[in-house]
Amino acid sequence: MRRVLGRALDAAEAELKKSEAAEKGVAKEEGFDYSPSGRVLALQKRVLDLRNAAAAVYPGEEGFITHPGEWQERLREWL
Repeated sequence: MRRVLGRALDAAEAELKKSEAAEKGVAKEEGFDYSPSGRVLALQKRVLDLRNAAAAVYPGEEGFITHPGEWQERLREWL
């Protein structure tokens, strides 16, 4: 799973870099300050989400904490 996330992250980072460079180039040519477009902002969010997903701990890995369940389930265990 991490390999898939890593490949998706690499692709998203490459697309982000390409889009930012193109937009910065247009801004410089036309003489205005660079402001990221909605596409660049969406790519930045996608990259952040993929980084977080790749760094997350999944079931079966060391450090994974299972959700304790609803309070009713925990109470049933004690009764």
